[in-house]
Amino acid sequence: MFKIRFLFYFLLFTLFSCSDSPNERGEVITRTETEYTTKNLPIGKADTVFCRTDPSQSYTLYLPSTYSKNKRYPLLFLFDPHADGNLPIEKYQAIAERYGFVFAASNNSKNGLDKEQLKNIIVPFFKDVIATIAVDSTHFFTAGFSGGAKAAQLAAYNTPFISGVISCSVALVKNIKLKIPFIGIAGKRDMNLLEMILKDNQSSDSAKEHTLLTFDGIHEWPPEQTFEEALLFLELTRMKKQSSKIDTFIVNHYITLSDANLKGAKQEGNILKEVDCLDKKVQFLNGITNTSAEQKQLKQLIGSASFKNAVAQQTELFNREKEIQKTFKSYFSSFELDKISSELTKLESPKNTGEKEMFERIKGFLSNGTYSYASQLIDQKGKEDVTEKVLAIYKIVDPINSEHAYLSACLFVKKGNTENCITSLKEAINLGFSDVSRLENDGRFLTLRKNPDFNNILNGLRK
Repeated sequence: MFKIRFLFYFLLFTLFSCSDSPNERGEVITRTETEYTTKNLPIGKADTVFCRTDPSQSYTLYLPSTYSKNKRYPLLFLFDPHADGNLPIEKYQAIAERYGFVFAASNNSKNGLDKEQLKNIIVPFFKDVIATIAVDSTHFFTAGFSGGAKAAQLAAYNTPFISGVISCSVALVKNIKLKIPFIGIAGKRDMNLLEMILKDNQSSDSAKEHTLLTFDGIHEWPPEQTFEEALLFLELTRMKKQSSKIDTFIVNHYITLSDANLKGAKQEGNILKEVDCLDKKVQFLNGITNTSAEQKQLKQLIGSASFKNAVAQQTELFNREKEIQKTFKSYFSSFELDKISSELTKLESPKNTGEKEMFERIKGFLSNGTYSYASQLIDQKGKEDVTEKVLAIYKIVDPINSEHAYLSACLFVKKGNTENCITSLKEAINLGFSDVSRLENDGRFLTLRKNPDFNNILNGLRK
């Protein structure tokens, strides 16, 4: 018993203990059945659990309806960029149920945190889940979206017993070299797609098993089917890597998904998608089942003139995207609002689907860039004029986003202009701002606590 407990606590202690060295597979965590806490655990439904070592932190937990303390379950740690653990659990709990996974999503990890802050969240989160739930210690994955994807990568890089990573909308972060399976996911209109494609093509020096999935969407958590395919990739890769017993249930589910994707690509007449589907089917299943037919078909398609033409068109589109980004960066650095507005007008008339997706990515790129820049400037002394120019660009780039109005309100209150601050807050609400907690706790508005107009805004949001 002493050796078992010692090994368990030793592994928990080593979380983040080697942050400057590549991730290597750790020892197996072994515990006795009596070490699990089973009372009051939610089974077959999502629920909030508070970390026993740090009650200020919590996570949303989903245990499959078949859960029993007498078994050991695979585990997926999830990270949302807005500290909303309930969102990915709600979105993907059917996957957890289908494959008998435990899903746990942090309610504290969010965008904007540095490595030390993330460490202080991840360590108690991981400790609590592992100590509480009957999990298979050789079968842990991490997943996250946007800033949450960076947390998922960091957690996997510094934790010896993570077996794979799903990174949604974020390429492999610089200086993180994973020696475990890595899968990226991005929407075709996501501003980070181009970077993820470029990084995926260069990833031979990072993750040994890697791939990139795309879906018809923007910068957002992927749809259930795409996320399921990513999880199946990790499961199939794990089977091959660890010489595990082949799970025909998982294999058959992946083949069903793959065949449906391939059929859709053929119906669309999309040869790039068709080749991608076949390539992934070979990559995922080679070594598990016979893929000679798919390899032959793949070779024929890659050698065809239509595929080569499609690749040339796609390459030209990506090169255009990089040049347009460069042009906007140039105008942005000199605050040429008229030129930015003029260039944006050109993005309103796409000639085809590929161009439309590219234009949407560029708009997202500009929106994200101006938001990040304005957020950095907003509290800096002597930067009010520059911040105002950046926010003016933000409003041109993404007029329906409430953030430019909210940040403008922050700038106006900083300058002592209460009237324009209130006007901007009202504009933000009209554009969809509804985060009453954020407004209540934003220290920038302390001077307006007794202002009747400000309190009317707060009361309106509370209803």
